[in-house]
Amino acid sequence: MLVKTYPYAKCDGMKDDIKVALFLHHIPGISLALLVMETGLYKNIHMQTIVLALLGGALVSCLCCVVLYSMSFETQMPLVALVFNVNVGFFVFCRWWVYPREALALLDDVHNDPELNGGILLKLLYAGGVLMSLFNLGVSIDLMPKCVRYIKRAFDGATLIDTEPVPRSRDSILYGKPGSRRSSIMMAVDAINPTAEKGRRSSFATIMGLNAIDDVLRTEKETKAKRHSAPTLSGVLEEDDDLDEDDLAALNRTISSMSAGKKHQ
Repeated sequence: MLVKTYPYAKCDGMKDDIKVALFLHHIPGISLALLVMETGLYKNIHMQTIVLALLGGALVSCLCCVVLYSMSFETQMPLVALVFNVNVGFFVFCRWWVYPREALALLDDVHNDPELNGGILLKLLYAGGVLMSLFNLGVSIDLMPKCVRYIKRAFDGATLIDTEPVPRSRDSILYGKPGSRRSSIMMAVDAINPTAEKGRRSSFATIMGLNAIDDVLRTEKETKAKRHSAPTLSGVLEEDDDLDEDDLAALNRTISSMSAGKKHQ
């Protein structure tokens, strides 16, 4: 996150406020890991229950996200709302029922242990508990209204799920927006040069989603520069209101390939 690399780069669709939550989430584990192992606290049943509850909640969240990513918000919205709310419900159970009860019991055990009471471990446990509670509170504040919006969307089909602008994701930059309308210029480009967008890609890179996004972003910047430097082309593009940056990049590559072909002739 600090060096803004994958998957926390701007082009990966990561919201800035999520980074704060991730810091709060991971600092307790990073600061406590060594002491928990060195002092033998990992054998404590309450510590084990906390770990299992938090990791279990994360596992369910990841599985639900995979399921939601594969579902259509247009035709399967009632099922989408059900999966989302089940996910949030399990999060609430782990974070607001299991975690507080076991955390208090763990602190009580450490207090009653003469070897652990009064040392830095107890202070770190308190600090970690505060940070983790802030994380739980922040995520809950974000998720609860979404639960309502998902349910409303399932009934009316129109309620917005995200009320704030969503950053463009890596997939949307590389492959365009699923279901978006093709511009008239891009349909003409497809007719003139149908292989413009079908360049060879490594099958492994395609499967793993590792296509070089820097090349795409660079192409978009070059396209913007050429748009300002070519009045004729700029005038044509301005008339096509539904042309986005992805279309501009494809159009630029098509024109370049056609120009190169004429030079060879």
